[in-house]
Amino acid sequence: MNKSTRGSILIAVGLTFIIAAGVLYVFNLKQDRLAGESAQVLYDGFQHEVDYVYAQYTEEEQYINLGEYSLLGALEIREMGMRLPVLESWNYAMLRVAPCRYMGSIATGDLIIMGHNYQSHFACLESFSEGAEVIFTDAVGEEYEFIIKKIEHLHKTELERLYTTGYPLTLFTCNDSGQERIVVRCEKSKG
Repeated sequence: MNKSTRGSILIAVGLTFIIAAGVLYVFNLKQDRLAGESAQVLYDGFQHEVDYVYAQYTEEEQYINLGEYSLLGALEIREMGMRLPVLESWNYAMLRVAPCRYMGSIATGDLIIMGHNYQSHFACLESFSEGAEVIFTDAVGEEYEFIIKKIEHLHKTELERLYTTGYPLTLFTCNDSGQERIVVRCEKSKG
């Protein structure tokens, strides 16, 4: 094979990779947009149901069922203009729709919420400020106020550190490479 042919092949392979990267980028943008739209529909449905059924629930932890999804509550971080539903449990399909409970509960003071690093979900976790207010509203409309205490970066193999710190609310997502977890630790608001 001569240099000219080899050069043409390398250029073709390079262009193929560039096109594939472009297609993947467009696919990810579409997934992010769809996730944001789905999360907004669920958040709006959650708000409607909380207003409608508030007086009917008295148990410690309830869920609101909206179609195929069970909502544990909703998160609001005013500093970022963020309002998102929180699904009661998680799997990879649900994680593409909205943030999900990873483990724990608001009642036991160890709630951990995970979300994709979509722009419409938890991509902004790293941008949060210590001291910012986080509000979790449960399925009966009870609001729990927290303050962001610290932001950590954990390697993906350090999951035990995720849930052994004693914070009543933890939010996390992965970074773009998937090798690190961006973890936001929240403590109860004194106010």
